[in-house]
Amino acid sequence: MELKDWFDRWVQNISEWNRKIPSLIDLQNFIEDSNFNKNGFTNKIKWNATYEDALKSAKENDRPVMMIVHAPECRSCKSFRDWFSRSSGVIQMSQYFSMVAVRVDSLPRNAEVTKDGDYVPQVIFLTPKGKLITQGERQLAQRGQKHFFPGTTPLIASMRSVLNLMPPKG
Repeated sequence: MELKDWFDRWVQNISEWNRKIPSLIDLQNFIEDSNFNKNGFTNKIKWNATYEDALKSAKENDRPVMMIVHAPECRSCKSFRDWFSRSSGVIQMSQYFSMVAVRVDSLPRNAEVTKDGDYVPQVIFLTPKGKLITQGERQLAQRGQKHFFPGTTPLIASMRSVLNLMPPKG
């Protein structure tokens, strides 16, 4: 194969790839239209944009806050987002919480929130005033990671414990 033939074939392949590869705008539209929000969690849950919005919503609706602390590049967080977003039990129970997903690098430095360590992911239950609800901590936690949930069963158990303490109104 001569150089010119090789070059012509290469140009043809590039043209075909350009038709197959979506533009960045198409990719952004796909992400916005998909079932996941910008943090990678399911859109089947009503999420508050910020920690402060979650507290405000919790006060207005008299419900606990369920805050998920995560990092986008964290493998454990990706695994957590995957099973969390597919759990019908978690999705159903989330309607009784003021939900918020907070990146670890934008976490408010509240002593109540960060006293268990800097690991991620963490699920932290708070009162509408931002106080830690210890009944939401994982039972039998190892290595002091009381806010790490390895699956739906312990998470749903903690969600129920919190709702027993702060039952839904109406």
